[in-house]
Amino acid sequence: MPVITLAHSADADDVYMWWPITGKLRPEQPYDVLEPPVIDTGDLRFVARPGDIAQFNREAIAGAGPEVVAISFAALAQCGGRYRATTFGSSFGDGYGPSLITRPELASRGIKPLLGARVAVPGVATSAAITLRLVLPWAGFELVEVPFDQVSARLRGGEVDAGVIIHEEKLTFAATGLVEVLDLGLAWKVLTGLPLPLGANAVRMDLDELHGPGTLGRVVGLLHQSLLHARKEHAQSAEYAWTWARKKLAMRSQGDAYLGMYVSALTDDCGQAGLHAIHAFHKRAAGIGVLPEITPVELLTP
Repeated sequence: MPVITLAHSADADDVYMWWPITGKLRPEQPYDVLEPPVIDTGDLRFVARPGDIAQFNREAIAGAGPEVVAISFAALAQCGGRYRATTFGSSFGDGYGPSLITRPELASRGIKPLLGARVAVPGVATSAAITLRLVLPWAGFELVEVPFDQVSARLRGGEVDAGVIIHEEKLTFAATGLVEVLDLGLAWKVLTGLPLPLGANAVRMDLDELHGPGTLGRVVGLLHQSLLHARKEHAQSAEYAWTWARKKLAMRSQGDAYLGMYVSALTDDCGQAGLHAIHAFHKRAAGIGVLPEITPVELLTP
């Protein structure tokens, strides 16, 4: 039985989408399957690998990534065509996204006190870090890569002057006394009029060679079935997703708000608007020299 590793962020929106084909996992021991998959995957077995997207980015760029992986749209441009994103299952921020935050004493005059500052980012190849450079190319930041869930802590501890937060920290940072300087997703929207491509659901293009003819199409189809089932069973999907979010968020309402932000209509199908946004993101990043020049990406459809 071919095993398809599905590497995804260890957060609520990804587990919401993929539990129908991986089964429900124990957050504290993510390789412990509490409930089996509900979708018949035939002779393919999907095994979840929750983790940090910065690590997945490095693996995919190096050519050593898993069959299906959540990576940054920024990293997708550096994979040499080995991966292709699907039209579904990805995350976009439409007028919102990663936030540049700092301590209150540095926030009173906006960006100016942060020029040339040390900024913690959740991976230098992430869309969050690239967006910071796209919307503030003149700021001269020194980017410091830290795990995504330690950005606020490093900032509060004085190790850095500012930080770019993603995932659940978008909803929790203010309670710790930190201050938002700029919502990068909003800045991108003002700059381009487009949603911001954040995390791609990407599939290896050599699956037919690895696991037999037709595997690529079957995997993409099963991933789509998983998302459709999760959406149909929203209450169950959200309840399961909350088991992954409750250690990071204080209230269930925050968990529901988080899902509303990152499992959106663009997740169901990014459409032409999403594709245009991806192309614009890569073109602008290549234009300032932070991503390589690539041909416009093509997406996998179910």
